[in-house]
Amino acid sequence: MYFYKDMTAAYYDCDQSNELKPSGMLRYMQQTSSEQLRGLGQSPERLYHEKLVFLLSKFNLRIERYPGCGEEIRIGTAAVGLKGARFAREFVIETKNGERLVSGYSLWVLTDTGEHRILRPKEYPHQFPFEAPGLAGIVDDIPIPRDKDLAPGLLREIIEIPVRYSHIDVNLHVNNAMYADFVCDALPFSELCKKRLGTLAIHFAGEARHGDVIRVETARLGEGVFRIAGTHGRGLCFEAVAAYGRSSH
Repeated sequence: MYFYKDMTAAYYDCDQSNELKPSGMLRYMQQTSSEQLRGLGQSPERLYHEKLVFLLSKFNLRIERYPGCGEEIRIGTAAVGLKGARFAREFVIETKNGERLVSGYSLWVLTDTGEHRILRPKEYPHQFPFEAPGLAGIVDDIPIPRDKDLAPGLLREIIEIPVRYSHIDVNLHVNNAMYADFVCDALPFSELCKKRLGTLAIHFAGEARHGDVIRVETARLGEGVFRIAGTHGRGLCFEAVAAYGRSSH
């Protein structure tokens, strides 16, 4: 059973088309999962005191319709099991009448904040309320092509993003939702003014910290499909694939 939180698409999370940005969707989903755990006595503050933190490894989105600015929406989430050493969690964004707008799938790793090592799920000291998956095959299967698999000669655009105060969260690295902004920043603005992303998948490889400069490279794979990869001085930071789903109104 999903845990739900009622929210409003805030104007400061919306874009030039008066619709909620993908980064806003990720923020709302992240907040909802934290509040579900808080209700179970497993708040981020308690986990941090226990030197534990969940870090995002992968996030996939399929967007049917973008919430409009000021629209009342419901964010739903449920933990749906394990995939190896990672915790799987589903998300939905719906209208107040239950119309599905966005489907999300994520994988998280449990990390020791003291030794900075990934822990096995059985080392989690609390009972985790797993539910049966409800989005299997809908949003958990968005592949990201690797750089070595790309055809030679693809046109590549490169931007550089210095990591600043506004990017950093309580874990002292770039917040997960910011990467959706990085992806959109790397796409042609003229196209984003006319079109909307229908799918977005981001895999996180190495954290970015204050002072890093992320070199973001975009390759157009086909009509409205892009591969985006970010690197910094320590290597790969993230990989993503984004594809347009419809035109903006």
